[in-house]
Amino acid sequence: MRLQQPPFATQSNLEERDGRLREALAAPAVPPADLVPEYRAALALAPDDWWLRANFGRLLEVAGDGPGAAAQWKEVARLLPHEPDAWFHLGYLEQGAGHPAQAARLFQDALARNPNLAEAMDGLGQALAAQGRAGEAIALYARALELQPANALAHYDLANALAAQGRRAEALPHYRAAVQSRPEFAEARHSLAVELARLGQFADALAQFAEVVRIDPESAEARYNYGVALAITKRYAEAVRQFQETLTRQPDNSAARSALERALNLEKARSP
Repeated sequence: MRLQQPPFATQSNLEERDGRLREALAAPAVPPADLVPEYRAALALAPDDWWLRANFGRLLEVAGDGPGAAAQWKEVARLLPHEPDAWFHLGYLEQGAGHPAQAARLFQDALARNPNLAEAMDGLGQALAAQGRAGEAIALYARALELQPANALAHYDLANALAAQGRRAEALPHYRAAVQSRPEFAEARHSLAVELARLGQFADALAQFAEVVRIDPESAEARYNYGVALAITKRYAEAVRQFQETLTRQPDNSAARSALERALNLEKARSP
């Protein structure tokens, strides 16, 4: 769900500030796009209402309208130039659009207004990591965790950065911390499972993979990796199922097709 992803999932005051928006979006009968005309009508009557524009920006982000959301956050920045929120959201929009240099500048603008904004530190770390500046990114993630020790996204980003540098022993506790802080964080749980399998801790890895496919049953990558771990532990029948599920979602996945054939043959060979 979009509200469980950045920037929403990292904000410490999300529940208090955005409760009404979350309730509206959670109602199955009210897709985000259906609320857009209501916001536009309200803004026609109160164009300088920063709170209304901020919530409209959040709604447009949920709806996947990045340019529309950016337009609203720019207006919030104009109305409240000393508040960091607009710069923070604009940074994530630029990051999502694949513009890490622009995102970095906007996160720095947010931090200039609030030097202790942990979510902006994490966002800046992501932007710097995307530019190959891993050392700076790691320092920012660590600082964000000093401020918010239970920040699941900062733990996950720090773990990814450490793993990318080959520092896997240091990364593993942060993957675990991310999952502990947010049990439904499928990406963090999948990375944890992969690292555990790489270390040969297959019992724990298989338990994590099982949780990943429960949380995100449409993830072909998770199902394939789950199947590989099952095959390594000679649970071929279960591996066959995961490879089949992978191919249902990715019919052209040649690796999954080859793995399925091997698992079928191995299961057949050991049958009486």
